[in-house]
Amino acid sequence: MQPYARTQISLIVAVIAILLLATSGCSESDKAESAWEIMTIAQAEQSEPPALALVDDYIVTAWIGADTRGVHHDARIISENGLADPVTLPLPPRQPHAQQLIPGSNGTAHLLWLDADENGVIQLYSALIAVHSLMVIRGSTPVSQQTVLRFTALAEPGGSVLIAWAGGNPAEPGISLQRIDNEGRPTEQLGYLQAANYPTLLRANGEVYVYWLGEQDDGIYRTRIAADTLRDTERLTSSPGRAAGDRLIDMRAGTDRSYVYLFWNLARASGACETWFTTAAATAPFLLQPAPLKLSIDNARTVETGFNSGTVYGTQIGEMPICMAAPLSETGDTLAVGVQNGPDTVMVYFRDGQSVGQQVLATDTGVLLRPPVLLSDQDRNLYLAWSEPTASGVADLKLARSGAR
Repeated sequence: MQPYARTQISLIVAVIAILLLATSGCSESDKAESAWEIMTIAQAEQSEPPALALVDDYIVTAWIGADTRGVHHDARIISENGLADPVTLPLPPRQPHAQQLIPGSNGTAHLLWLDADENGVIQLYSALIAVHSLMVIRGSTPVSQQTVLRFTALAEPGGSVLIAWAGGNPAEPGISLQRIDNEGRPTEQLGYLQAANYPTLLRANGEVYVYWLGEQDDGIYRTRIAADTLRDTERLTSSPGRAAGDRLIDMRAGTDRSYVYLFWNLARASGACETWFTTAAATAPFLLQPAPLKLSIDNARTVETGFNSGTVYGTQIGEMPICMAAPLSETGDTLAVGVQNGPDTVMVYFRDGQSVGQQVLATDTGVLLRPPVLLSDQDRNLYLAWSEPTASGVADLKLARSGAR
């Protein structure tokens, strides 16, 4: 072999050795991070997702814990330092469920939940919490004065909360509109809708609306809320049909800059869950008749969503309905919706009245019994929380968050 050839071979071997050393020296932190990070917040005997809010630089979450002390409200914060230790809140529980967290002002959050009073009547309660310390500033405070079946809440500028709750006589429920101020004090009733149930609040085009189910005709109605007055009630469409044993879990509304979307989460008597869906231009006086939302991923193309959520593939018509839809409450060019699609927890993206993209966040997450919770921050990162059943009988309360960290 000539000296020149031996020199070339030596150089090639040296380069290969350097590359191998460099590769073996890489740690996990040196590799490209996934767009989504998934963590377990807690384990609990609840089918509902943990309550979730974004306050300043903190993620605050709450759930119903149970141990030898009995049942209790638990909470913890997540910061740049990671998961803090859980804290049991000094809020006396009886049968607490349906927790929600809404950002307040000056580093606070409103915790809302349903619980039985001393007579066993299910009421709506609230507490104001200092997020950084998880100290209860005010509460527990009764909000309702009669039986509450379900409620929805919307954050308002200045740290107050607008609440729509359905209750009264379970056979003939109505919807009450009420506010909790930024100091955690419930106000007087703002308005009342008779023969109404399943409220969902939506802020769209600078206006606030309550969408609701008419108990007498199963129609879907929209009422505008302006100057603390209920105005311009319109019947938009009919609700999906339900057979004996079928159950409406809830109804949710979302919006992009041009369209309004309405989702019905249904539990069928067969044990199947389905999400039905309709949409129309935000100013339209009616919505089309709802239909099952059936989607699958189109891996042949990707789409831009405007969110900091990594690669999103296209979407196409699928064979099986998705279920447990939770649309984002904020308005943007694209509406993000957390769903269960088959065995997977998935994010679906809508724009201009149609689905445009889909991405799988977690596979084989079991059968979700309640819709997840979905939030976004000012950097367009997304946060999705859900309750994932396990074989041990308790649920893993999961949080997925997008964005490089």
